[in-house]
Amino acid sequence: MKIITLYERNWKPFFQEELRKTKHLKIISPFIGAGILSEVGATCDYSKIELITRFSLKDFATGVSNLDALKEATVQGAKIFGVQGLHSKVYLFDDRAAIVTSANLTENGLSNNFECGIYTSDPSTIHDLLLYFRYLQSIAGMPLSVLRCAEWQSELDAKPPIVAQPPTDFHDYGANVSNIRTTTSYYLKFFGDARDRVDDTFTIEEEVDRALCHYACGFSRSKRPLQINEGDVIFLGRLTRKPHDVAIFGKAIAIEFNDDRDWATLRERQEREWKRKWEAYLRFRNPVFQKGTMADCYRLSDLMKDLDYRSFVTTSERFDAGERNIAVHMSFRQQPYVRLTHQAATVVERQLQQRIGKHGRISQQFIDGLPKSDIDPESWVSGRSPTVARSGEFLPTIY
Repeated sequence: MKIITLYERNWKPFFQEELRKTKHLKIISPFIGAGILSEVGATCDYSKIELITRFSLKDFATGVSNLDALKEATVQGAKIFGVQGLHSKVYLFDDRAAIVTSANLTENGLSNNFECGIYTSDPSTIHDLLLYFRYLQSIAGMPLSVLRCAEWQSELDAKPPIVAQPPTDFHDYGANVSNIRTTTSYYLKFFGDARDRVDDTFTIEEEVDRALCHYACGFSRSKRPLQINEGDVIFLGRLTRKPHDVAIFGKAIAIEFNDDRDWATLRERQEREWKRKWEAYLRFRNPVFQKGTMADCYRLSDLMKDLDYRSFVTTSERFDAGERNIAVHMSFRQQPYVRLTHQAATVVERQLQQRIGKHGRISQQFIDGLPKSDIDPESWVSGRSPTVARSGEFLPTIY
């Protein structure tokens, strides 16, 4: 049975009652009070608490949120994440109930202010709220550490009193997702096939050399990339075995497919045998690859776990049209690429940047040492012969 209840002022007793029945608590709240967080930790084991909040030093300096409370919760095992621009307030009690409200996790929010929110036990709503939580969590990346708390406290201690300090001088250390553009489409291109998966120990440099994906990726003639536009972002993923998954190792900017130009030349097909089958090119600009092995990459299975049907444009549209029980992992079967939602692109971009920060980036020197394309798309003029970067025979569309 679906239950929706409206709560206004002083709903703390109900909140405490729900806590006593909860094993895993998830909270989204911009502001955190010391006393109330301590009460929550006393009722629900800190190690079972996940909290998404803001990491703005101005919030800590003005006292609307408490850094000491976040530090103590971290010490006790809570997982705490920061996102810039956070305004949502959501409380998730296991996967059985949720409160969506205007109230922050502060004493005033739960007891004194005039707040308004709803309690629900509707499974579909709770499922969507869990997806929203995981989405924000994926944006945030790594959880808070005690060391970061100490660094922020030192930064705060070095500043004059808040009354004399311009607000712009306080840094916000929460995650920022402004690099995802809503006017751009984002895709994930798959490298390899069901019979050609690689082990987790396979290096990304080996894959870039094998696929020559520093300048293009290949498609069959029947599935050439006509839907991808100039300037779209292409994330690059390699099919792996053990685990049976896709490891996302890089990205590039698409150059729109030209049916008169974007085909492997004879020399290029001799250089890489696989280009005889996947002969159509989607050419790239500005490729970026992390270093390491496939084991070091973000996994497509993790994306689908985080966002479910909101991972891909097609599954998201099907859900919005009323379809349920969507087999998300089947939506891209036997397809060379899949279009990501902007939510998914945000997550993948964040994960890729974190791994580049940890493992490094494949050097330009390595890329410059790889074979080059025979065709320079930047100097191509429609109706004329293409510029040939290296000796080779250009193969037009029909041959």
